[in-house]
Amino acid sequence: MSTHETMQGEMTFPTKAAFDAALAVFGEYIVDGVFQGEGGPFDNGPHVDAEALSITIPCGLHRNLSPLVDKVVGQTPGIKCHIVGTTTDGMCVGWTIEDGRTTEVQLEDWWNAKPEAERSQVGQKPDSDDDLDRCIEWLLEVEAAFHEEHGVE
Repeated sequence: MSTHETMQGEMTFPTKAAFDAALAVFGEYIVDGVFQGEGGPFDNGPHVDAEALSITIPCGLHRNLSPLVDKVVGQTPGIKCHIVGTTTDGMCVGWTIEDGRTTEVQLEDWWNAKPEAERSQVGQKPDSDDDLDRCIEWLLEVEAAFHEEHGVE
């Protein structure tokens, strides 16, 4: 099964061996130090800093990247990271990973828990049966708000 996630983040590795292992896990997702998207390379690279032992995930739409991130974070004790992700691809979830600890929320619940003044710009989720286009627009706006609140860029 394939999923699309909007992700961004930074990872710093405790050792050169851990850094090299992460690059091996990401494989074809990073070419010449630049993350690759479905449409080709992200244009804000490089995303790999071998001296700092760090990898930056550029903010954007990634396909099937979250399982690889989970693997890298899970196999790297002592990793320093701040990663934010969302998906509305069959679910509506947002998550953050801070130094190996993952927190996941349902985006609709996260949004509805915000003060009314913050929610007034986007409003409540429309019924997808009544207005699918507006429902999709709402989801994208909530995703953007989650990244803005929790993001690294």
